[in-house]
Amino acid sequence: MINDITADTRQTTADDSSDRNRTTVSYDPVSGGSDIGTSVVMTVAEALDVDPLDLSPSLNEILDPDALNSLFDSMDGDSMSSLTFSEWDCTVTVYSDGRILVEHDE
Repeated sequence: MINDITADTRQTTADDSSDRNRTTVSYDPVSGGSDIGTSVVMTVAEALDVDPLDLSPSLNEILDPDALNSLFDSMDGDSMSSLTFSEWDCTVTVYSDGRILVEHDE
């Protein structure tokens, strides 16, 4: 389990030549109705067309949800920050501007 999460601050660009499927969902990082962890799980489940409860291992087994929420709660809106991790045969990137990008092979 990753308990100590650090952010990567940089600009990103999309590579349209990739053979991977992409699902991007936006959440409101300031006043969203659900926490970031829930948004990540729902986005991955949508991308993989599975029930969120069927994802194994669960997000709580991969990342500390409190650390994830604290990381994004502490970011200022002036810089583009992101966290990327790989699990469920996906690469998941959470951006401080409210985007969650899930890339996976078909």
